[in-house]
Amino acid sequence: MKISTSLTLSGYVPTRQCLKAAVLLALCSVSLLPAFAQTGSLEIRLQPGQTAVRQLTIPNQTASDLAYKTMVRQTAVSLVDPSESPVTFGGPNHAETLYTTGFEGFEAGEFVSESGWDSEFGSSAITGESPANGAQHLKLATREFKGLYRTRAYSPLTERGNKPFSSVSVKAQLNPDGSGFFAILPLTTAPSSAFSRYIVRLARNAAQVNINSSGRVLVADLFVAGDGAPGTFQFVDTGYKVSGEYVHITYVVDRSTKAFSLFINDDLVHEGVSTFEGDIEGLLIEGVAQEETNITLNVDDVAILDGDAGAPDWIFTSQLSGTVAAQEEATIDVTLDASNLTPGTYQAQVRVLPRDANEAVVSVPVTLVVEEPPVVVVIENLNLTSVCSDDPDEELRWRIRNPNDFDVAVAWEVYGSIQTDTVVATPGDSFFFTQTEPGANTTTIRWENEEGKTKRRTKASGKAPCQPKVAKPKLLAYPTIVQNELNLEIDGAGEGRLFIFSERYALVYRAKVSPGTNLVLSADELRLESGVTYYILLAIPGPSGWAIRKQTIHKQ
Repeated sequence: MKISTSLTLSGYVPTRQCLKAAVLLALCSVSLLPAFAQTGSLEIRLQPGQTAVRQLTIPNQTASDLAYKTMVRQTAVSLVDPSESPVTFGGPNHAETLYTTGFEGFEAGEFVSESGWDSEFGSSAITGESPANGAQHLKLATREFKGLYRTRAYSPLTERGNKPFSSVSVKAQLNPDGSGFFAILPLTTAPSSAFSRYIVRLARNAAQVNINSSGRVLVADLFVAGDGAPGTFQFVDTGYKVSGEYVHITYVVDRSTKAFSLFINDDLVHEGVSTFEGDIEGLLIEGVAQEETNITLNVDDVAILDGDAGAPDWIFTSQLSGTVAAQEEATIDVTLDASNLTPGTYQAQVRVLPRDANEAVVSVPVTLVVEEPPVVVVIENLNLTSVCSDDPDEELRWRIRNPNDFDVAVAWEVYGSIQTDTVVATPGDSFFFTQTEPGANTTTIRWENEEGKTKRRTKASGKAPCQPKVAKPKLLAYPTIVQNELNLEIDGAGEGRLFIFSERYALVYRAKVSPGTNLVLSADELRLESGVTYYILLAIPGPSGWAIRKQTIHKQ
């Protein structure tokens, strides 16, 4: 199933004007220029296996062409399982965790080396002061070392994955109380490297995140000269500030191009090209200060992934990039696919990112609710039978046999007549009547199966009359082991015949009997022989012939 509607972006967008200082620190202010902005959101309900398509319209209200690209990110993704076991996100080509920890199983106190983690300068601790989740977290504080105040912690290194992207995620909380900064860097083991973990960390340049003492979050990027040649590195202010609350920092690296994206709290804050291998295998966190300081950094919920868990595999855009001419608009398809999803609520954002750095990102919130599929109850076929009627010349009786354990609505009609009606076929047998018509009185019943398709059964009436019911004759002979006397109790609908035969079918006794007859016969008068089996037959006439009852006795 595919359903298409439209969603338009229009209005104003903030633009950035950046000034580069002597230290190549980019400082950005915000102004407003007409371009496009979000005016709505998207929410849709699907069942597992269904898909839907929505159209997203991007108008360009400026006097120049607008180049853009699209990105889809899902929100509220929990990367760290409480058990710290591997977690798979989405389908087989999406993402899975290679390593996660919330530091729950670590021993509280001063932290040096545990569970594959290492630290330097003796200034790290496992504590429960301010965890993002759970009961514990890692706390880093600087300590004097060769004239500087430093701290450093390394995560374990994982094996390399094989998905198109590699990524690392960490939650950080700054407690500013003095000077200095903290750096967060992904780690890799370059193929040619045989040095220590400190040597194989990613150089302090592209992809490094610095959190300074004021809480500003900066990211290092490689400046490219006008001729395309690599130049110097610069730190770009992301606009985020870390203070009393945790921020969620995520690096995503394209293994083939080495292009990286930095997300903070699910927002894309920077894109660049790294100078390192595209495989993230670990994480380094360090702090540096020129003087003694009380600045600390809390770290929690570290996850290293093969793939990008923030890129959902249930929502796609038809175009990854494009250009909208001045005063024109472009339309792209947004496809939501619940084929591999279980019932639940999924959230993402479709982001339109202008290529011009002076125009800000526009986000469209998307909510997909995957509902429980309806329970399909298979409706077994009904059966129609013409049964006897008391007066078939006037009225005919029909039986519907319903093998299901629930009611089924049925419509019936008599062919060639105006007779039609509806009935409810209850489980088992139910009946309806029609007025007798000339001819065969062919009758059809109709009902719907579980797929909504009409099913039918057709029968012609035999116009059979019902015979009056005749009570079946009853015979009771006792004792069955006869000594002196034989007692017979007889019941039936009319006068009958009673016979007693030996086991060789020699007639021993016969008599006419009426309903309610009770006979007491002497074994001597009947000349019953000891050790011989005898058969008693009772025959009662009825409308369909004689009804026979038989009983066996034995002479002792």
